[in-house]
Amino acid sequence: MSFAAWSAIFMTLIGAVSGAILGTISSRNKSKN
Repeated sequence: MSFAAWSAIFMTLIGAVSGAILGTISSRNKSKN
């Protein structure tokens, strides 16, 4: 695959992981409060 394809997949994975982490953190903060 080309570098552009790999970078696109990598950015998508990073976005999914960061979104999941932010979601768990926000839900934990809401439950604490």
